[in-house]
Amino acid sequence: MADEKDVIEPEVKSSKMPIILVGALCAALGGVGGLFASDYIGGDETEEVATESATSSEMTEADTVPLDDADTLVYPLGDFSINLKDASTMRILQMSISVECENSVEGRLEKKKDEIRNAILMFTSEYTVDSLSGLEGKMDLRDEIQLRINAIAKPHRIERVYFTKFIIGK
Repeated sequence: MADEKDVIEPEVKSSKMPIILVGALCAALGGVGGLFASDYIGGDETEEVATESATSSEMTEADTVPLDDADTLVYPLGDFSINLKDASTMRILQMSISVECENSVEGRLEKKKDEIRNAILMFTSEYTVDSLSGLEGKMDLRDEIQLRINAIAKPHRIERVYFTKFIIGK
């Protein structure tokens, strides 16, 4: 029998090193190229959008001037209890909504409050628990509420929608 010392095992050289180096180099070049492309391409697109917006005939001077805190108010629309669209379980969304707008819009919102509340109740009842879970679902609802209120309050507009209470219960 041969001694253990006499047994020679072949050395295995690692061929993974060049692959790892090539992969790292490609990732670095791709990252730098991506940053360059996003700055180069994104910058032109933003300027084009800004130029188109500035030349729009619908834009007024009031749209371009940022609102001063003294010129705005937060108007409460009240509490809402809405049956969500879940056939298997009866789930209720309880929320309180306030909107930020210019002081001059308050009278219009007061006159249209019932119409605004009705619109919110009607379209929100089509939401499900799954569609409202997470930040994205709440932001989608907030954006939809703002669009609906602005459509009703034309030519006035609200700037922001605030949820002061948001509970999904049984």
